[in-house]
Amino acid sequence: MRAFIHGGRRVGFLFALLVVLLAAFSAPLYASYFAVIVGVADYPGVVNDLEYTDDDAIDLYHALMEDSGRWSAGRMQLLLDAQASKDGIREAIERAASEGQEGDVFLFFFSGHGTIGPDRAPLEEADHYDEYLCSYGSEPEAFVRDDELSDWLSLLPMGRIVVLLDTCFSGGQIRSAGGGRVVKGLGSGPRPGRDDGFIADLIGRYGGGTGPLDLDDLGGRIVALTSSRDDELSWEYGEPIAHGLFSYFLLEGLRGPADEEANRDGDVTAEELFPYVYLRVVETAEGDGVSQHPTFLDGDPAPLVVRSWGPPPVDDGDCCELEPVGWNLVSPPIDPDDPDPEVVFDEVTGTLYLYWYDPETESWHTVENGLLTGVGALGGYWLWVTDVAEFCVEGVALEGDRDLQLGAAGWQMIGVPYEVAWGPADGGSIEVTRGAETLSLADAVAAGWIYFIIWEYDPVTEAWIKPTIDTGRTLEPCVGYWIFTYFDDLVLTFKEEEAGPPGGPPVPTSLPKGLEVKGDPPMPTLPIGVAKGSLEFGNYPNPITDVNTTTFRVKSALPVETLRVEIYDMAGRLVYEDEGSGSELVWHTENELGEYLANGVYLYRLYALVDGEWALSEVKKLAIYR
Repeated sequence: MRAFIHGGRRVGFLFALLVVLLAAFSAPLYASYFAVIVGVADYPGVVNDLEYTDDDAIDLYHALMEDSGRWSAGRMQLLLDAQASKDGIREAIERAASEGQEGDVFLFFFSGHGTIGPDRAPLEEADHYDEYLCSYGSEPEAFVRDDELSDWLSLLPMGRIVVLLDTCFSGGQIRSAGGGRVVKGLGSGPRPGRDDGFIADLIGRYGGGTGPLDLDDLGGRIVALTSSRDDELSWEYGEPIAHGLFSYFLLEGLRGPADEEANRDGDVTAEELFPYVYLRVVETAEGDGVSQHPTFLDGDPAPLVVRSWGPPPVDDGDCCELEPVGWNLVSPPIDPDDPDPEVVFDEVTGTLYLYWYDPETESWHTVENGLLTGVGALGGYWLWVTDVAEFCVEGVALEGDRDLQLGAAGWQMIGVPYEVAWGPADGGSIEVTRGAETLSLADAVAAGWIYFIIWEYDPVTEAWIKPTIDTGRTLEPCVGYWIFTYFDDLVLTFKEEEAGPPGGPPVPTSLPKGLEVKGDPPMPTLPIGVAKGSLEFGNYPNPITDVNTTTFRVKSALPVETLRVEIYDMAGRLVYEDEGSGSELVWHTENELGEYLANGVYLYRLYALVDGEWALSEVKKLAIYR
């Protein structure tokens, strides 16, 4: 039942706005995305009509359609009001099943009334009541029972299924008139018991956090996101929200803000949606003196992308893509308004491992040692990346001729203000000045001022790209480069106009008379000496509220070989321990016997094996509150 309170709020027992993600892995971009989206506001007669359920469905349809890379009208079916009969919903799901494949994604959304009825076979309900989605109709036979929906979904070939249900258990529609409230409903009966609602049925049917019971039928894991606890009220607001409170923030988060508060990679996942929605729903509800707590049951830590939205709008050219995980050789694409490294690379969470090589001292300047206090568009920098997909800079694009003062002879880390050519390639030109003499890049190489190779690093293959003055390369903003010089204090001048005929003179086989033969310089190296003590330990979510899963994580600039956790109760008794490879461990709040731990506060310590040595965290606290 969903009910509207005149003057701004509607409340009912919202038994499910859940996300079932049967996903062992994040869906690949080549997967096809299918959807059946249902909204019933105009029921037979007028007494049971609703205000915003059709708007919930329509707005979700349009929010997904904005991601044209995943969603298309040909694979999405929108059923409103009389179209959304029980047969109509079943046929729409069957149609999607006939078109989809194992690697595809299926989304089912329902917004409308909900009710309960005596448990029918299979008799699995602890409270002896089945839950129903009130599809278009007025009698229980016209509604979709929880077991029926589970059966329909189990026939889908898609390995990843997203189910969003915005409806209530109680069947009571509450209206306010003249300051009073009148209950009008599709039926009456007791509230479903805690943990015995629609989600519990799906978890039981599909095996919960350990995977489906029938792997031949399903072959994925279940993750459930609900608008409230099974025995809580859920609220809907009038204008300007004009949606269920949970639906409103779900739609808002899907359009990008949930990702902005997470890793800003342009993809919104269920794992990003939950904290975004949870905090806002709880805060808004508590501000009105009511209680509503969304829940998230995660049976698989692998994220599933629900919608891509793209990076935050910025000026052209001031965002740079990165290649996690590992070292990236980068350069700010524009001159930053604030050169503070922590500001320029503010998308990087945890410790900022940023390195710049000083040719004068032949040593590293870093944020940690306090020597790297500013960065610019003409500098190159090593950046350690874990989960960031890009960094964006606010500042001014560099135009016209730009000079870069180099240091003592030897290795130099550089960036470029715009596209310039190293040898025969597209882009502007480079001039080199030594004292009062200025030469083209090719002539400076021939004169023995600069080595003929420029070094670029590929973080995917962890290999060097080494174009020469003969082969040519277009140097680009965002990328850092290494060059090698044979004289102190050379000046590079970047010019937007192209140089003369491409190619330049051939690479010299010997240096000009009087110059020392240097030979090939040594290969530039990755930064060394990253402190293993600079580790960040933690777990998320914490506190664990209506979520039987948390993930322990350690962030490190070096690869984490093994992670171990020990969990104790407040009396100091060891209740759980586990160990696994990599930087993350998932825990389903169970003890060594597989039993769920009671609500309360627990202590834990993490151990990380990094570079052959164990590092341990301080003793930390976590709370379980279901």
